[in-house]
Amino acid sequence: EGDGWRIKLKEALPNNISNAIDQVWTIGVSKAGGWIAARVILGILASIVFTIAFLIIGLPSPFALGISAGLLSQLVPAVGTFLGGIVPVLASISLGPTYIVYTLIVLTAYQFLENYFISPRVTRVTMVIHPAVAVFATLFGAYTAGVIGAVLALPIAATIQGIIEILLENKQNE
Repeated sequence: EGDGWRIKLKEALPNNISNAIDQVWTIGVSKAGGWIAARVILGILASIVFTIAFLIIGLPSPFALGISAGLLSQLVPAVGTFLGGIVPVLASISLGPTYIVYTLIVLTAYQFLENYFISPRVTRVTMVIHPAVAVFATLFGAYTAGVIGAVLALPIAATIQGIIEILLENKQNE
């Protein structure tokens, strides 16, 4: 369906405008694909880390808990981290307060490391966007449009960055 829109739009507009729209379209699709790839990579990494940590802590069913916590934390926008952490915390309740504390420490520590160190680097590679731009865009998106803004901030920022790069490249070629 998306390619049909692009083709109809290109046919309806003059060549110079339709070529620019085609370039923007290509960048947007590429950047969105990079964002999805980043989420999948981070989900797999989080699943591995959580599984190992839950195994060490001694939670029941560490593989199921680790995989569900890791994937939910990445693939469900905005509230995924919370949803991913609920089940392991509930599982730790039956084992006692020490297990609850250990589980919360693992979840919180990993989230901190991911947010400030891992995610910006993965995003930089998959979306070709500078980590500082990624952090700023996410904060700005959350501030201006809440949860939806935070979720859409990276693909939008990466697309804008790509458009600026094309404009600068076209300017240099003139």
